[in-house]
Amino acid sequence: MILDGLDREVVAVTTTLEMAQAERAELAGFLKTLSEEDWAAGSLCTAWSVRQVVAHVISYDRLGVGGSLARLARSGFRLGRSNATGVAELARRSPEELVALLEENAEVRGP
Repeated sequence: MILDGLDREVVAVTTTLEMAQAERAELAGFLKTLSEEDWAAGSLCTAWSVRQVVAHVISYDRLGVGGSLARLARSGFRLGRSNATGVAELARRSPEELVALLEENAEVRGP
């Protein structure tokens, strides 16, 4: 039973997190169907391949706040450079490894 606005916000966040988890699971399933050529293909993010986009999606999953700040500091506090660092680190991994990382971090931690 929803008693006030706060409860409605909690329900909305839960629903959003559940949707994000479902989308990650669906993405992992789709990625398993791609060929090596598909992984190397360009994406709608024109500077990145599909592999790089996947690396971006998971590049902050295991860092936490401290790890994110450390990466940002190593990148001279330039957000774009920090992001590029994470993508470069993960894009070296095989498609199977990237999908496994996506699946291991399917639980969205949210706000």
